[in-house]
Amino acid sequence: MDASFEEEDVNDNEDDAISAPLGEDDFVDEEEGTMQEKLNRAAVKVLLRLRSKASLTGAAVERFEKGCYEMIKQLCVSIKQSVTVRLNEKGMRDEDAEYVLSEVNSLTDPFKNLKTIDDQLKYYEEHYGLVKPTQKVLDTRIDKRLDPSTNCQVPTQVLETFQYVSLIDTLKFLLKNKKFRDCIFKKQQGRNDNVLRSYADGEHFKNHPYLQRHEGVIQLILFFDELEIANSLGSKTIIHKLAAFFCQVLNLPPELSSELASIFLVALAHADDLKKKGAMEKVLAPLIHELKKLAVGIDVEFGKEKFCLRALLVILTADTLAAHDILGFLGPGAKHFCRRCMIPRGLARRNANAIGELRTCEEHQRQVELITARPNLSSEFGVKKSCPLNEAPYFDCTSSSVFDAFHDVLEGVVPLDIKLVIRHFIFVENLFTVKDLNHRIASFSYGIPDSKNNPSANFTADMLTQSGGKLKQTGSQMWCLMRSLPFLIGDYVPEGSPHMKLIITLQNIMKVIFSFGIKMEDLDYMDNLITLHNQSFQELFVDVNDNDLYIEEPVDNSVIDEEAVDDPDEENVAQNRANEEQEGNADRGEGGRRRVRKMSKVHVTNKLHHPKHYREMAVAFGPPVRLWCAKFEGRMKIFRQHSAICCNFRNPPLTMAKMFQLSSLSAQLGNSEEYLDFQRGNVMTARHSSHKDLLMTVGLNGGDEIIYTNSATLHGEEYRPSLFVCLPGDPSTEENFGLIKNVIVAAKEVLLVIAPWKNEGLSPRLNAYHVIPDNRPLILLRSRSLRHFRCIAPWNPQDSEEIYLSMRTVLV
Repeated sequence: MDASFEEEDVNDNEDDAISAPLGEDDFVDEEEGTMQEKLNRAAVKVLLRLRSKASLTGAAVERFEKGCYEMIKQLCVSIKQSVTVRLNEKGMRDEDAEYVLSEVNSLTDPFKNLKTIDDQLKYYEEHYGLVKPTQKVLDTRIDKRLDPSTNCQVPTQVLETFQYVSLIDTLKFLLKNKKFRDCIFKKQQGRNDNVLRSYADGEHFKNHPYLQRHEGVIQLILFFDELEIANSLGSKTIIHKLAAFFCQVLNLPPELSSELASIFLVALAHADDLKKKGAMEKVLAPLIHELKKLAVGIDVEFGKEKFCLRALLVILTADTLAAHDILGFLGPGAKHFCRRCMIPRGLARRNANAIGELRTCEEHQRQVELITARPNLSSEFGVKKSCPLNEAPYFDCTSSSVFDAFHDVLEGVVPLDIKLVIRHFIFVENLFTVKDLNHRIASFSYGIPDSKNNPSANFTADMLTQSGGKLKQTGSQMWCLMRSLPFLIGDYVPEGSPHMKLIITLQNIMKVIFSFGIKMEDLDYMDNLITLHNQSFQELFVDVNDNDLYIEEPVDNSVIDEEAVDDPDEENVAQNRANEEQEGNADRGEGGRRRVRKMSKVHVTNKLHHPKHYREMAVAFGPPVRLWCAKFEGRMKIFRQHSAICCNFRNPPLTMAKMFQLSSLSAQLGNSEEYLDFQRGNVMTARHSSHKDLLMTVGLNGGDEIIYTNSATLHGEEYRPSLFVCLPGDPSTEENFGLIKNVIVAAKEVLLVIAPWKNEGLSPRLNAYHVIPDNRPLILLRSRSLRHFRCIAPWNPQDSEEIYLSMRTVLV
């Protein structure tokens, strides 16, 4: 951690120290200029939208340019001929007509001086503030290159490079948007209602010496991960794997930070290049240099407003492997695997709730000095090298990184629990079969809010019984499956089952972890549940006798006697017969042929230990869901999409970085004020609505235009009739729910006509609220006034019409 940066001379570039004025005036005035300039501006905006899409190649965009040029050229010729004839009919001389049509002659080429990608990038940079990536050198290597004189490939020394996007220039560009500027420079102050909603409510912010000394500091979160852009089954895997660094501003309100456009690129490199000694330090060096400048402060102007631009890296988030790589810790398989404490693996396996001595900055520095002198001590501390980010102002690798709830919970604990619990129900207690489970998963109605996250009905016996078998579900699918599991198999499982209690306990833990607002008492409740969960997990699956590791599973009849397959036709017949017999045996349960198999012993994993630190992490940095990697991985999706289309593997970091910057520019220029989207519906005035009395209660006048729609999406959340919402009320009382009857859009707001329903209480078997219709009158609420912004789909237990609501989070 470098806290002495203010004494250093980091302003070696005067252009960075005092910037030129940057304001709304820097953007092009669409009303000014000649006809040709206006046409050029319209053309470059179209090209920007096309080039920012991952589904189009550069060649496709160029073909579009040529097609537009030919079409407009022909259009101008036709217009000129038609107008000339009309003017001659009116008696105008040819030279006068030519003068009148001179403007038309200049409009034949909308892409004038914009033919190449370089010309277009230069235009975007000069007129819209595009931040172009800069290529920097890492090292050199020997590779094969074509020699034109001999047409043979010869060994040649080539450069290993990476793409860096200036952090300072990116922040300047973001601050041109007044909405962002107002959010960032607004005085941040944590609330005193004992609820954690953001980083500003955490102890790290409240006790940070720099953040408390300076107002308007931009707080940054850094994300690092590797991604495979080539086909995972193809021949270009590994060699084209990329390492990406992203940043996001934590000062933004939730509705803005939830947008993927709020995540910006910092660096992009080949993942293999970062494996070399010193490569990580070289990639992070320009970022650290700029962070030191931003900590001192850079004077900027936006119109008539003057500010001192300050920014600080406060948090690093990444999955476990990437976090250990950038922070300098040994991999997750090391003896001391935790980056927050010094717990040895042996103790963690014996006691799932054990926590080691917490790592500190001073002790970590001592360990680095020891392993520098004696590298064999690395395994004793779980440290392999010093962290390059410790050179950044106020950053500490032992306390400035967070665990990622997406990987730890949704891709770690949840799949493990579900796999072991379902395996126990099917192969030990014989409550149902794999086919029954898949049928229930496929036929269950999950509703509109989870339409994209329905779990796949792809469970197999091998997946559940083999020690290396993984559930083939995404993290979002695992979340949906975990919430719906009691509805899917609850009628099979006897009441009081300890295995089902384990699932319910994990559900309640997830409700707190994934909440956008967490009370301190909820954190204590979560911590107790994590202890209970780990203890139950160890009793049910770890501390078991060897005899309990034997399970029954269907016989694999795919192995066929070689004497029966001498003839190819006989082989096909025998294989088909074996497959049919295998399917029949698997479905018959005890009636089919089964064999006894000993399962490998279950151990306490790293991801079972990580949640033991979640309480202290939430107290320091705020809700874990605000810092998780899922949003960053969603931002990286554009790289995979574009690589599959462009198929350009000559310099993927350069190609991807340019496309990403164009995408970010397009998103910033096209930002709508309210992020509101809705289907067109019935348009009328408020006085003609059947709910006119309700509309008047929210301040609408009789002449105001309203739209009845079947779907309205505000800040990414979709509202539809027949979905439930949580009504506002006293947080200390039980939740109140209502059924959306109508969705109305008026004055850029979403209004909901709601029928209140009665809450019959929480079902302990389903861990969901049972609701029934109520006779209370309809009410009208703004979507912003709901107790929770998300809609809830009604779920029904098996063979029942009763309606239950399964919550994703706790409510505050």
